[in-house]
Amino acid sequence: MYEYAFAGPTTERRDALRSVGVAVLVMLLSLAAATVFIAGSSTRSWFPSRWDAHVAPIAAEVARLRVRAPHG
Repeated sequence: MYEYAFAGPTTERRDALRSVGVAVLVMLLSLAAATVFIAGSSTRSWFPSRWDAHVAPIAAEVARLRVRAPHG
């Protein structure tokens, strides 16, 4: 007799939480899709066209080390 006392409210609360969870999931997926779309359709490059004066020596050294490194 007591085992069915909370069947109604518990089911309603689960349905409400499920609806909120689905809404949050859809919102996050939409945000991720919008971010990918905006990043993919941008005409501006994420990388600089030339190196900064502080980065150029480091990039040159990395390139030199890559050429000298044995490939194996």
